[in-house]
Amino acid sequence: MTARLIISDDAYVLQQFSDAAYDSNYQRLQYIKARYDPMNVFHMNENIRRQP
Repeated sequence: MTARLIISDDAYVLQQFSDAAYDSNYQRLQYIKARYDPMNVFHMNENIRRQP
């Protein structure tokens, strides 16, 4: 397995990365983030975005 660094502001690229990395767990991770980080203190990592 090869690790790759993705640096992009493109929403499409970030969405593709999230889909590949988290697969069907992404919605669950968004729920957990909303529950344990409601003020979005840990916002530096854009891999898991807040639910709209």
